[in-house]
Amino acid sequence: MRKRVIEELLQTEQNYVSSLQTLVKHFIRPLEAAGTLTNEEIFLCVANTEDLLELHAQFLEVLKSRILKWNDNSVVSDIFIKNVCLKGDPL
Repeated sequence: MRKRVIEELLQTEQNYVSSLQTLVKHFIRPLEAAGTLTNEEIFLCVANTEDLLELHAQFLEVLKSRILKWNDNSVVSDIFIKNVCLKGDPL
């Protein structure tokens, strides 16, 4: 059961990263290249999307690595603490 839950988490994270990549590639980059909006206006529309993409892509890679070595005693809480909690933010 735990393995199925972690596989669902992995699939959800893969989908999220893919969606962010699509947003950057097909919306943000063309919007920047078109020069129609100022950088400030673009930021208002898609603030921190690229930061989120970087964070979640890194998280996804660590998660994949953990799943490859998964056993009955494996956990993912340490991955969340290390990769998702913002530096300096208390738990």
